[in-house]
Amino acid sequence: MNPVVLLWALKGVAESMQGRREEARQSFERAFDLGRQLDDVVAEGPPHCWILNTLGCEDLVDPPAAMRHAERIAELADRSSATATQLFKHWALGVACWRNGRFDEAVSHLERMLEYSEEHLAMLGTRAFGNADLAQAWLALDPIRARAAIERALALRSTCWDGPRIDLVDARVRLACGEREAAAAAVARGRALMRRLEAPSYVPEFDRLASELGAPRGS
Repeated sequence: MNPVVLLWALKGVAESMQGRREEARQSFERAFDLGRQLDDVVAEGPPHCWILNTLGCEDLVDPPAAMRHAERIAELADRSSATATQLFKHWALGVACWRNGRFDEAVSHLERMLEYSEEHLAMLGTRAFGNADLAQAWLALDPIRARAAIERALALRSTCWDGPRIDLVDARVRLACGEREAAAAAVARGRALMRRLEAPSYVPEFDRLASELGAPRGS
């Protein structure tokens, strides 16, 4: 992957986590532009996945834009046999389908992404985040399967760059399953991690969950 494209994309991720939404969008656009100018499908592909929600703001782009990003990475994957591009294709399509309420398709793509990561020995960190996204997709269909997926993500989180989104999805799943104490613990973990990372992008969503649980906002 071209290092300059990677740096712009990672800048977008960092800005997104800090809640600097417009700056994040501009950094991602710079990564996309450079990737297109270089005609580098491996470089351009991952940023189209990262902008969707996995690490930073969950709604940095709206649902129609999320699908456009996923369709672009699918185009790029058709031109490349690189493992990363194929993996990010299914990951992006899974997240975009979830954002657009197409939950069965989301589950299918995310399960394929996880199969692909197993087949090609992809980093365990991608499996942690992939299982968190799979849990989010299953949540609309089957909370019990969502709980199984988030438990896999939690078991793998020490292998990856740690992100509060895993705790956010865990809290949503536990609340849907009626496990209020476990949901409250996930909210507390996520908030503590946000403070350590100085990454407040999920504060509003954690506050909403805390309100449902009857806990003080921002605690």
